[in-house]
Amino acid sequence: MKSSGARPQPGPKKSGRAHPATVSLAPKSKNRKKTAVAGRRIRRRRTSSFRPPLPASEVEQPAPTAGTPEASVQVNQTDLKQLETFAAHGDAEAQVILAQLYRTGQDIGQNKAEAAKLYKKAAEKGHAMAQFNLGVMYNQGDGIEQNKAEAAKLYKKAAEQGHAMAQFNLGVMYSQGDGIEQNKAEATKWYKKAAEQGLARAQFNLAIMYDEDDGIEQNKAEAAKWYKKAAEQGLARAQFNLGVMYSQGDGIEQNKIEAEKWYIKAAEQGHIKAQFNLAVMYSIGDGIEQDKAEAEKWYIKAAEQGNAKAQFNLAVMYDKGDGVNPDQRTAVSWYQKAAEQRHAPAALEMASRYFNGKGVPENYIKAYVFLLLYKASKSEDKNASLAQNLQQSLANLLPPEQIAAAQREATALWNKIDNTRDD
Repeated sequence: MKSSGARPQPGPKKSGRAHPATVSLAPKSKNRKKTAVAGRRIRRRRTSSFRPPLPASEVEQPAPTAGTPEASVQVNQTDLKQLETFAAHGDAEAQVILAQLYRTGQDIGQNKAEAAKLYKKAAEKGHAMAQFNLGVMYNQGDGIEQNKAEAAKLYKKAAEQGHAMAQFNLGVMYSQGDGIEQNKAEATKWYKKAAEQGLARAQFNLAIMYDEDDGIEQNKAEAAKWYKKAAEQGLARAQFNLGVMYSQGDGIEQNKIEAEKWYIKAAEQGHIKAQFNLAVMYSIGDGIEQDKAEAEKWYIKAAEQGNAKAQFNLAVMYDKGDGVNPDQRTAVSWYQKAAEQRHAPAALEMASRYFNGKGVPENYIKAYVFLLLYKASKSEDKNASLAQNLQQSLANLLPPEQIAAAQREATALWNKIDNTRDD
């Protein structure tokens, strides 16, 4: 019988989640002793092929609206009194600075209502920064009753004066239909204005729209252009997406060296998918020199941040001794972490290990728990027949009360995953 799961697989496909307790059980044999002996013969055989998953190709999602009003300057008590005097006489600049002090509580008692009042006075005089900051307060309901429509109105006034952050926030609101009627063409227009002023988040969101055909005609070359501009400013998500495009030759000439370069930049900022993709490239020598030590390093970084595919591939490395010293204890630890995130091959691997006592104490109930997790993932891989045979054997080995206990444990673990995972 083929190996249960010690072969890296592509990440699980998105599908509806099934409850583990609903997995149908094979009927128990009347001759338990005979069946139990047959069941014990399900053993794992190592396979020589090592096929890590392909780099993730999904693009990162648009950046959210900017939520922090522009910073103010520090002032002393003399300056504060002068600001209050100038603000009282209608000086818009003084009103904005004083409003920011009230908003933050810097050098003065915090009073967001007073901040909003001062921003409004300056905004009515056409002060772009005041319009933007008051828009942020309305958008967030920060010290003032939330009013998305008013926020959009103020962002637009500031945007029309060339305020880049207001242009960006207005673009997000048009793109999402947040407080304003959704209009992808308007979103594109305002993203582009902010992007042309060098705002990295706007460049990234504009690239996403071109990349995904999101309300505008798809243009991969334009997407790559804007990803690169944002990437050059250090935006990790843009660096990752640019790396994917170079790796796949998607809208840009394929260049694995460039892909590696941009993955490294994003990975060094802690971008999980970049760390994983970089590890895959080093592991198989995908257009770059193979380097198992670097592969291990980046798999570990992604795995420690909870990436199930990295956890699984890392487990395979330790299991097979692929570029590292074989270490069954470490392999089991990573297999289990991946399995507990519904990584189907890892779950089947743990089921097989508990059934055979491979690297863990033999435990049929635990084997059944992980088998249920595998079955509940609705995985359609080449190990399905192994899983069916394992289920048949365990159903004949375990009495009904132990099967019920396994179902309860699997359900509890499944629910725990629901409460902790970040989709």
